[in-house]
Amino acid sequence: MTTSINISACFENPQSALISAYQRRNLDAFKYALDHLHADPNAIDPRSNMSIFDKILKTPDSNDYIRLCIAHGADLYSKNVDNRYPLHEVVGSLSPNNLKTFLNYYDPRKINVKYKYKNCLHMLIDLLPSDKYDDIAECIKILIDYDCDPNMPNEKSRTPFFSLLRVQPKLRDPNDLIDYILEHSTVDLYTYKHDEMKRMFEKQNPHHSLPEKVEKIVDADYMLGLLRARKEAEFEVNFKLFKEMSTKMATNDDNKLNNFAEDCAKFLYTAIQNDLEAVVDLLMSEGVDVNKRSVDMTHQRPAAFLACYYGHHGVLKLLLQADPKPETIFKNRNLLHEVCSHFGTDPSSTPNIDHQKCFDLVLDHCNVNQIDESGCTPLHYAVRYRNDKAAKALLERSSYIGTRNSYGETPIDDLSREVLENFLDSRITTNIRRSGDDEQKIAIDYQFLMSPKTSDDVDEFRSEILPLKVISENSDLRSLILHPVLSSFLFLKWSKLSLLFYANLLLFSTFMVSLIVFIVLCQSIPPADRDDSGVYCLFFYLSIISLILLMLREVFQCMLSVKHYFKNPINLLEIILIILGWTVIIQSSEVNDDDDATQRILRAVTILFAAYEFLQLVGTLPILSVSTHMVILKKVAVTFLKSIALYSILLLAFALSFYTLFGGKNSNEKEDETTTIEPNSSAIPSGCCKQDDDDGEFNSFGYPGIAIIKTFVMLTGEFDASSLDLDRNGISYSIIFLLFVFLITIVLFNLLNALAVDDTHVIKSEGQLVDLCQRINVLTEYERIILGRSGWRWVKSIISIFPYTIPQGRIVIHPNRRNEILTMKSRSSSQDVSIKVEDGQEQELQTLNNNSSIEKIIPSRRLTEKLEKYSRMDPKIMKRIRSVLEERNEKRNKQQREETLWDHIRSMELQLKVLTDLIKNRKN
Repeated sequence: MTTSINISACFENPQSALISAYQRRNLDAFKYALDHLHADPNAIDPRSNMSIFDKILKTPDSNDYIRLCIAHGADLYSKNVDNRYPLHEVVGSLSPNNLKTFLNYYDPRKINVKYKYKNCLHMLIDLLPSDKYDDIAECIKILIDYDCDPNMPNEKSRTPFFSLLRVQPKLRDPNDLIDYILEHSTVDLYTYKHDEMKRMFEKQNPHHSLPEKVEKIVDADYMLGLLRARKEAEFEVNFKLFKEMSTKMATNDDNKLNNFAEDCAKFLYTAIQNDLEAVVDLLMSEGVDVNKRSVDMTHQRPAAFLACYYGHHGVLKLLLQADPKPETIFKNRNLLHEVCSHFGTDPSSTPNIDHQKCFDLVLDHCNVNQIDESGCTPLHYAVRYRNDKAAKALLERSSYIGTRNSYGETPIDDLSREVLENFLDSRITTNIRRSGDDEQKIAIDYQFLMSPKTSDDVDEFRSEILPLKVISENSDLRSLILHPVLSSFLFLKWSKLSLLFYANLLLFSTFMVSLIVFIVLCQSIPPADRDDSGVYCLFFYLSIISLILLMLREVFQCMLSVKHYFKNPINLLEIILIILGWTVIIQSSEVNDDDDATQRILRAVTILFAAYEFLQLVGTLPILSVSTHMVILKKVAVTFLKSIALYSILLLAFALSFYTLFGGKNSNEKEDETTTIEPNSSAIPSGCCKQDDDDGEFNSFGYPGIAIIKTFVMLTGEFDASSLDLDRNGISYSIIFLLFVFLITIVLFNLLNALAVDDTHVIKSEGQLVDLCQRINVLTEYERIILGRSGWRWVKSIISIFPYTIPQGRIVIHPNRRNEILTMKSRSSSQDVSIKVEDGQEQELQTLNNNSSIEKIIPSRRLTEKLEKYSRMDPKIMKRIRSVLEERNEKRNKQQREETLWDHIRSMELQLKVLTDLIKNRKN
């Protein structure tokens, strides 16, 4: 006899393999499907509408399979589609082995769960008499050992013990079960159908005396005790009695009615704390107010907050379905704050505690930008406790990333680079997967950069560049400024500011050129001839006009934000420059035959101040790599100052050493030479003698201050060794000088050069990033000045993207129409125009193809057509956008290929397992 092998079995999925292994009762193959194919015992089979675990529970003598399923995450406490718990299914198998194995892993406090108002004892006793009496009786005894209640009534107020008494005469061994229950449990003959039950008991069990009546006071304390003991079924039974008693007592007493509501609030909170879903469901069905808080409870949080605090997602799901809705805000915190602040506290051994599932439930019920008392949003807590999944979900719902809390922290400070980068990639979507199609549209979502309105806001304009500023200052995230989402936003933002920026640059350039030219003319034209010089008069009046305009600019800035104005050192420098400019102009109008030294110094300082200020302004130009070279200058200067501060001790030591060796001696010799000058030496011009004396004094370290200056000059290699007379001063002088040459001129000077070259190389390698960061710095400064004051809406609108230029926070780009940028016409259309990425797939939306819902974007309605280029996206940015889309497609295709490959590998492994089983069966 030959055995055929079904080749199609090679391509079965893990669930099919699991079911097939169980049907063949092949325990090894079943275990293999769970261990290696990662089959899920809780997965629903669409053909039977039940899970493989439920099937196993219903099949007798499947205890080994039950044990394996439980070890691999089988759910023991959730209802199936028939509203039955797994406990009911395993009881229905009438297999003591199944039941005993199941109960070894089961919470005994849930042993009395009901199905159609019956507990498990009801279900088994209702089957008696039966041919399977032995199995049924053994199952009943096992349940009694696990404290299943024989006194729990069904919908007809019949307890399991009552039902057992009714069928006792028909049983093969009438006394077996009665004796066992009386010995191992407490029987109540007096609460339900007491007359009939006592009559049957006395007649059928004369060898037993009646059990004693146990007085039970069903009050609030008793009910709370049941909840704390997690006896849900007992609470459900006794709640009806408690409600009846409370209703009778409250008939003529309103205070009693209030006490009942207060007690129910206690029951609800205790049930939430102990994760008793059935009790919460019962109380809600009885109309208990989920927002009522008992004054006696330890926790004063609202009910939904308490569920989030403990991570009881099942209870939370019920509360969110309540009517009226539960409170979602408490002390400035919403449910998202409560959940996110407890991430990382879930015990791995307790599946019912899961703050991540709570987060998923409340995400759509709360404002993701709500700020608590410490100024934190839910995103602050999500990134602080390293929950990347929650952080991504919050970002996808436009959680603002620039909110600063009371400690000055933003979510970006702790945000993972990988999370932020993947999120930014997801903000770029397209309606057509294939690049190059004529109808392709690319959408970019900037909503996460839209600052939410707060009570402190004076109008609709808020800082937009803050998130980019924080990212640019974060060493781990700084390079993400080059991401097309951020760089495109920066491009649009700069297009709004550029007119102001270049107007300011033109104004200051005019001022600097006119003032410097005027100062040079003051030096070159004698005072008496200045009024007759047309060039002098031109630059004189031009300097005055530009100074007045510069003053007006500073006054305007100061009016916008007085506090911030005087905190900026550049503004203070500009004030000094204006004062110096007016001083130079006023002094130039005075009639003097010769300019004194003070005027010359004042003019020189003014030129230096003007040049420095102009350099600062030009250094912010994001074109021609100007800003990169400015950053190089600053960086090299800072590096030099840091280095020279350390090595200055060595320089000062050599300077003072040279003064000690050469200073006093050379000055004395000079005095001797001066006293021995011959009479005919008077023919030498006095000026030349003075200059020679000054040069000699400088070269000979005549004074300590001059010695220090000379030594710093010698650091660059500029020194005259012949002036030191080393040949006449001995070898020790020469050794000290050579030591200086080696340590300072060779080693230190080349070290500083190397540091400068290294800084230059690093900055140049990030040239584009440096340019963007300079743009961010300029935009930050302008926003700080303009947005910090109420009013001036027309000025704020010039530099703001939101809410008028891009009302919805989204733009649409036509790649095949010269990168034309479109935006939504009105805020009302935002509900329809959105592009979402689901499961890595771009979803084509009909509104993207509806040209009536979008319009061309321009930086400002007042701009001329010369700035039309800003309504089209930068080609460099478009190149990076296409790169993101291509990488996403490649990643998706790669993932699909890997999944297909793994499916084939699993199928081959399964087929090998099948072949092994066939070989074993043949041998046997």
